[in-house]
Amino acid sequence: GHDTVTQSLTWTLFVLGIYPDVQSKVHEELDLIFAHDMTRGITRADIADLSYLDRVIKVSRAFFYHITVSNASRVRIFRNYQIPKGTTCFVFTYGLHRDPDHYRDPETFDPDRFLPENCSGRHPFAFVPFSAGPRNCVGQKFALMELKVTLAKLLRRYQVKSCHQRDDLLLMADMLLRTRNPIKFQLTERLAPQ
Repeated sequence: GHDTVTQSLTWTLFVLGIYPDVQSKVHEELDLIFAHDMTRGITRADIADLSYLDRVIKVSRAFFYHITVSNASRVRIFRNYQIPKGTTCFVFTYGLHRDPDHYRDPETFDPDRFLPENCSGRHPFAFVPFSAGPRNCVGQKFALMELKVTLAKLLRRYQVKSCHQRDDLLLMADMLLRTRNPIKFQLTERLAPQ
């Protein structure tokens, strides 16, 4: 599980670094919750209140996915194809998370696609960042909490700028989506308001 958290953190910082308007809204949310206090500890209530950051993480997870692998536990028929028991199946999360039947403007990085009113009526398996069903990640809630706490601590103190653009990255499919070369960031300390 630590690999997926690390990758999710990297990808979320990457998108915040290329979308300064999104990062600005995250900073506004953090400033509102923490009243510009850069050192106060983070409580469970704070984590629950980080709704915009939560949506940013979700879109980041939708754009920069992991590979979901499963073995068919029994013979299944899918769209007139028979899948024998024991067959290794890969879920094409890249396509699933960009399906225009579920997401308006699927290539646009828009955290508001995960507002409750925009999720209403969406198939529950249209977004599977931690897999789903019997293969669902048991550490999902802990991983999201870890991501929110780490990002909140970091972004309360710093602004992040990506040294790359989205089209500059050479992606490699592995169990997690990786880049051929490391993703680099520039961190700038945020000034505390007077």
